[in-house]
Amino acid sequence: MFARTGRVLRLSPLASTQRILLPAALPEIVAGIRVGFSLTLVGTLLGEMFGSQRGLGYLLIQAMNLHNMRTIMSVTLLLVIFAASVNAVLLAIDRRLRARA
Repeated sequence: MFARTGRVLRLSPLASTQRILLPAALPEIVAGIRVGFSLTLVGTLLGEMFGSQRGLGYLLIQAMNLHNMRTIMSVTLLLVIFAASVNAVLLAIDRRLRARA
């Protein structure tokens, strides 16, 4: 349907991609980035927890081993704030793109 629209408007393939296909696909791309971000954050944290000598995951494991609740809660709060902030920004972008579509 999108390719046909480009032909009806007599757009070149590049112009059709820029003006029709990309704007139509952007909401789905941003939704994929949102999902990918959360999975990447979890994967990175798990990797740091079990295979690293630095990073928030390593700090979290060390605090858990030492029963240091203040550090555990601080790192957890930092991760939650970071994840929620990035998710809120991506959600706002997603809503804006879907409103235009």
